[in-house]
Amino acid sequence: MGGLHRRAQALSYLYDDKGVRGGLRPGARFVIAGDQNADPYDGDSYGDAIRQLLDHPAVNLPATPPSSAGGVEAARLQGGANTAHTGNPAYDTADFSDTAPGNLRVDYVIPSKGLTPVSNGVFWPTSDDPLYRLVGSGWPVPTSDHRLVWQDVRLG
Repeated sequence: MGGLHRRAQALSYLYDDKGVRGGLRPGARFVIAGDQNADPYDGDSYGDAIRQLLDHPAVNLPATPPSSAGGVEAARLQGGANTAHTGNPAYDTADFSDTAPGNLRVDYVIPSKGLTPVSNGVFWPTSDDPLYRLVGSGWPVPTSDHRLVWQDVRLG
């Protein structure tokens, strides 16, 4: 029991939506979602931090990351910093234009083991799509420079 108490004390800075402190119990299901501001291949995030999360044995990533045709089109049309990237622009989730750092994959939905990833995507329509007006191009951005990322999961 002493080890469990020390673990709870060490994680007392973590808390859930109900204010319960101490982190998740071992084996608990979770989803990490949001802007991590870290691309696994490009940009200037610190020391491959996002790779540590994406490669962690407690997560269950889909076989193919969420993607869009709009990210590919934007990287091609904007050029600039995007031409030097090694990551697939289909997986980009933020439009930082053609200047450094360029468009990047910085927004995630990361399910845990015990959740089965199904379909997913990035809402980044191409310029010929009627919904393109919601993301636009150039500044100011009509909504946000980040794109919505979604991931359906199944329990079990």
